Amino acid sequence: MNTNSWLQTIIIAVGVGIAYWQLNRMNVQNKADFTYKVYKDLIKWLEKNKECRNWILKLNEKLKSNFEKWEFDDFLGYFVTIYALKRRKLIDKEMVYDLFSDYLISVYEANDFELKEIIRELREKEKKEDLYIEIEELYKEMKQREQNK
Repeated sequence: MNTNSWLQTIIIAVGVGIAYWQLNRMNVQNKADFTYKVYKDLIKWLEKNKECRNWILKLNEKLKSNFEKWEFDDFLGYFVTIYALKRRKLIDKEMVYDLFSDYLISVYEANDFELKEIIRELREKEKKEDLYIEIEELYKEMKQREQNK
């Protein structure tokens, strides 16, 4: 191989490396943007559902009596979506913890794990053992991350 061939090979390799680096940076940015969009959608939902938002911020009464009235399953739907997107590596897992863990952990643990009991009852009622399994899995992942910090 002559000098020009080696030089061309090196230039091509550097070009491929730069292209890979740029694509990776774009992918990271897209994940961050998408994660933030999901977060903003959740915040908008909470703004429209003030009673639910107030409960989440204060955790001052039982959830079960208001679960259907507040359409709390819509709130949980955000976390089901987050879990699915995270598993497919479409959103940034670090940002997921930073933006959403306070909401999920506090709600899940409120009133001596009332939400866990509500989910158990819904599973029995609807005869779906995997109903809201994503909530439990995401909660476990967030708690593990919280303990590792």
